[in-house]
Amino acid sequence: MSDPTSMTTLTELPAAYAALGVTNAFNPKPLTACRIFLLGESWTGKTTLVSSMPGNLIIDHEDGGGTVPGALAHRAHVRDYESLDSIIKQLEADAAQNRRVFRHVTFDPFENTRGIAHARMTAELWKKFPKASAEKRDILDFYTEGGGHSKINGRCEALLRRVCDAGYGYTVLTHLAYARDKGTGLLLPQAKSALTPKLEAHVTSNSDLMMGVERRDTIVVEKKTKTVGGHTVEIPTERRVIGYHVSIQSRDSRGYDVGRGARVEIDADIPLPDARKQPLSTLWKAVEDKYDEAVERMRERDTAQRKELPDK
Repeated sequence: MSDPTSMTTLTELPAAYAALGVTNAFNPKPLTACRIFLLGESWTGKTTLVSSMPGNLIIDHEDGGGTVPGALAHRAHVRDYESLDSIIKQLEADAAQNRRVFRHVTFDPFENTRGIAHARMTAELWKKFPKASAEKRDILDFYTEGGGHSKINGRCEALLRRVCDAGYGYTVLTHLAYARDKGTGLLLPQAKSALTPKLEAHVTSNSDLMMGVERRDTIVVEKKTKTVGGHTVEIPTERRVIGYHVSIQSRDSRGYDVGRGARVEIDADIPLPDARKQPLSTLWKAVEDKYDEAVERMRERDTAQRKELPDK
């Protein structure tokens, strides 16, 4: 016997189900509630960008947020695992009492989060195996065939899961990896993050959005007039203009959707306002406006599709 509801559309949800949170409404998360993977070279403004986000708590491993004037985010200079764990426990306690002080948590940079997790897990290993040989006293040496890396990655993944389960959005901020060019000897950025490949894959698959920050220099040619020997001549001059751009995408570099399930479809390149001339809040607002535009486009599509649904 066929299911009597399989070919029908509910136009009004019974109140009993609505009270349980059942819905089919299009209601994507605000940007601050998203899980974001943010990459970029050093000194391109990644920390400045996350410092412009209201309601953001930056786990600031490098203490870089202290050099950002007018920051709207709060920050904590975290140098050890105990401090990090204490902050996350406080965030969890706030969430349990439904009195969250912050809406978003940024790990800046996440490779340093992994570093302090590595140090903590090595210390735990010493305590568990005090007679281990000197050659085996690092967790990476104690476990063979990548077992140490796997355990460290698992601890980092658990930290992100704790933040997410407590109802916060988060940003995993990381630098691009660098490699020395054999010809010039210069360190050049690579098309991958500074995280281990498996940890990068985990962060990507659990993110709602990918963001990148890059510096783009342009040469502006200006002409100035000058009188020479009674004649007016134009002399071209060049001026370098430094600009910063944020890319925001719901797909990774291979074109696959990041994360799991439906996402807000977005692929935008955003020139950032000059934070030296405008309030810092204009940076995050420029990104948020683009995200909201994408949400509105999907909302219009949702409305159009609902009009095509049968009445019964």
